[in-house]
Amino acid sequence: AQGIYLPTRGNLQGIGRGQTHKAQIVGHWLRGATYDQLTRQSRHSLSAIQRYVQTFVRVVELHQRLALPLGALLLCLLAIPLGLSPRVHGRSWGLIVGLLVFLIYYVVFTASWRLAFTAHLNPAVAPYLANILFALVAIYFWRRTLKELPLVPQSWSWRKLWFLRKKTSFPA
Repeated sequence: AQGIYLPTRGNLQGIGRGQTHKAQIVGHWLRGATYDQLTRQSRHSLSAIQRYVQTFVRVVELHQRLALPLGALLLCLLAIPLGLSPRVHGRSWGLIVGLLVFLIYYVVFTASWRLAFTAHLNPAVAPYLANILFALVAIYFWRRTLKELPLVPQSWSWRKLWFLRKKTSFPA
């Protein structure tokens, strides 16, 4: 019957065609609730709850699989400025910094993946956080390389860091 307005609960209260409990069920599952507890609390079938959880896990893994090759490309783009950097610090400096950058990337990527599984971050965005961070670092390194400047400015001396500084005098 076209043209006939049917006043349903969803239309009257502005919640759309129907209410879904998927996000709440997945949130409880992430906090450690078992499938039996979820079926009792939500009154959804076990197969429906398993489908909600599997869909969530698939979304997180899909975005992780898409973000990882992009991360490999970004690490390659970071390797070029490290290889072309002036030899102020010695020959092994680029290799050491490259390994350190890879380690930091891996830690950030794994942490963002964990944040997606604990529902602290959107699972569609979380895997790309490491890529965004390292894209910014790659842009910075490329700009410094194109200007033929050292990647790390001379003003960023390791000796100036507060935890490496020797305290020779006491503050007054």
